[in-house]
Amino acid sequence: MAKAQVQLDVHHDAALDYAKTAALASEGFGLPAGSFNPDRLRWLYERAFSSGTTVLGLYAGDRKVGQVALQHQDVQVEGGVARAIGLIDLFILKDFRSRTAIGSLYGEVERFCQQSGIRFIIGVPNEKAAPVNIRYLKLAPFLKLDIRAGLAKPWAMRRLIASRHVGNLGQAGTVDLVARYLPAGGTGLLWTPDRLWQRLNDPSVDYAVHASDRLLLVSTTRLTRRVSHTLLCGLFPRPGVIARPSDVAALTAAACLLHRRPAFLYVGRNDHVPLPGLPLPDRLRPSPMVVQCRDIQPGFEPVSFSRFEILDFDFA
Repeated sequence: MAKAQVQLDVHHDAALDYAKTAALASEGFGLPAGSFNPDRLRWLYERAFSSGTTVLGLYAGDRKVGQVALQHQDVQVEGGVARAIGLIDLFILKDFRSRTAIGSLYGEVERFCQQSGIRFIIGVPNEKAAPVNIRYLKLAPFLKLDIRAGLAKPWAMRRLIASRHVGNLGQAGTVDLVARYLPAGGTGLLWTPDRLWQRLNDPSVDYAVHASDRLLLVSTTRLTRRVSHTLLCGLFPRPGVIARPSDVAALTAAACLLHRRPAFLYVGRNDHVPLPGLPLPDRLRPSPMVVQCRDIQPGFEPVSFSRFEILDFDFA
């Protein structure tokens, strides 16, 4: 707990030393040194969602002892686009943790969003953080994401599919390939070809894109509970096209073939496509994967998202 005589203040970190921030985050989350990579942290904060990140630092005098990062995002809603922040990387060093410290950070998040015209605060917390978000920031459960698993069906890949690693395509090739499918329809995070490229240009993750005449799939690989698998990150049908189960099965098979991992996992919600695999029962879910949300601007009708996938936050 923080000592009573220590004064804690919250400041906007206008400039970040990513090496120091990565080291502090590793300490704050109780992880081994080097768990946070400075280059990936720079990408995550500056480019991953194309609109940058506001970092609110918690200070004891001149010493930074915690932070929360507010990732700026654009959300498609009925009637237009609204501003949102994704709540990530909230930590406080062990010796400075207290209700006052947590309340100070969350209070500044709320003030910043109200003063900046942010409409939505979005988070996908772990089990420990979920009740804290509810108590201090009034975030409410919004979506319980599907976690679905299965094995690829090689015989499903009967049609012509472009299946490429993003690193091999580069920016121009990726933007050109995905342009037929974006911006995506429905309600949820706004993805354009350029925004998707920035999201996939992660220095530490090998993403791939798979495209048929009707549907686009983004994939990568993961290790969950010692099982190496293909992770299906996002599905985007062409505008005006109704995707069929066979379209999803074909692209899933292409992704698993490219990554050489026949088992796959899908995490998300997408009302615009038939989802792959079978849902895992709650007892087998490796994470709650519950999206929390708060609409902090008065006078709007309640909203729902027709799509929110693992691509839409910092897990994938």
